Amino acid sequence: MKFPKLLKKTQCSVPTLTGWVLIVSVVLISGCVFFLNVHNFLSVNRPLGGSILIVEGWIPDYCLEEAARVFREGDYRMLISTGGPLKQGSYLREYNTLAELAAATLKELGIPEKQIISLPSPHTRKDRTWQSALTVKDFLLDKDSCVIDLFSFSVHSRRSAYLFRKALGKKFRVGVISTENRDYDPSRWWMFSEGVRSVLSESIAYVYARVTFSAP
Repeated sequence: MKFPKLLKKTQCSVPTLTGWVLIVSVVLISGCVFFLNVHNFLSVNRPLGGSILIVEGWIPDYCLEEAARVFREGDYRMLISTGGPLKQGSYLREYNTLAELAAATLKELGIPEKQIISLPSPHTRKDRTWQSALTVKDFLLDKDSCVIDLFSFSVHSRRSAYLFRKALGKKFRVGVISTENRDYDPSRWWMFSEGVRSVLSESIAYVYARVTFSAP
């Protein structure tokens, strides 16, 4: 009995030298376009001038200072701080969540306490921004439709805005305000380790949010 053949010869096309040059050129140009534009793409800044300002509570203090300034200079009636449990230091202070800590900080920065709403979100192993957005959605369920601005941080802004819009639905229009990360120069982010980590991780996270993430 003749053993059947497992392989066979076939023909395939491969790029010529000109073809390889074209392929490499396209890859290099695409890489340059990515490097030059990805930071601005992720750090989207499109406020709508709404009546509610949502502040992500995990942002640095200098960003909270900027959030306080934006709130005072805008026509906002309410400031909502979000965030889950503190990872460190909760035993040494009265605040157990990032939302509460941010609210207290904003109060010290001059925002009237009656205009601040702290909305802590429960502990979650992943999708913390989504959980914060759901917590805000539950709070706004009985509110009339309105325009909201989300105050976020650098390259995290676009993903946060997308998840908040997804959670809040068509009832609310959501703008976004992005603040700068002072740990690196945004125009040369690839020259700083913090910039590389931030941009690459947020690029992956944004693709995950748009392509793979599905609401529980």
